[in-house]
Amino acid sequence: MDILENFKPESLSLVEYDEDLLINDLKKFDCGNDYLNEYLYSAGYIESKKGKTWIWVYTDTCDIVGYFTISASAISLNDECLTEDAMTVLDELEDTCKDLNRKNMLVKKAGAIGLDCFAINDCFRGKYIPNIEVSNKKFSTALLEIALENIKEASEILDTDWVVLYSTLESRSLYLSAGFEFLNFSDKKIYYESHD
Repeated sequence: MDILENFKPESLSLVEYDEDLLINDLKKFDCGNDYLNEYLYSAGYIESKKGKTWIWVYTDTCDIVGYFTISASAISLNDECLTEDAMTVLDELEDTCKDLNRKNMLVKKAGAIGLDCFAINDCFRGKYIPNIEVSNKKFSTALLEIALENIKEASEILDTDWVVLYSTLESRSLYLSAGFEFLNFSDKKIYYESHD
């Protein structure tokens, strides 16, 4: 039977990762990316815990639709992500540090929220949520909106406007359509969003 047949969107529930609650269901999750699968399987272990993991569960079948992890992070400050005025202030601070003969005392970083992991189960990937009032909303888009709401709450607590994530090529269009911008620092691909 197709999981989307007779699907009830009201049975979707976002739960904080709880190994005891989900241990039997974790191995049923497969997003097609070994790293993201393993991350979910081991998210409860202290040594692998990097933030807070939320799991979107379809409670009628106990299927995991997807998950995301958010954590405290940082972004390097440079002319690609700062206004001209902010860069002037940083340059003046850097000159002051040099005048005081304190090399590398100025760290050009700003606090951010990291969207460390985001994955959708293969059986829901690319599919639209059936039986909802807003037609044409994919599971991935809906979960990303939920993740961004959680990130917004965390950003108010941490007083930051930056969101940082590293993406697979397959997910790049999802993040760009959500308003993220592509930044290229060295060889790393970083996306960010400002909540201004």
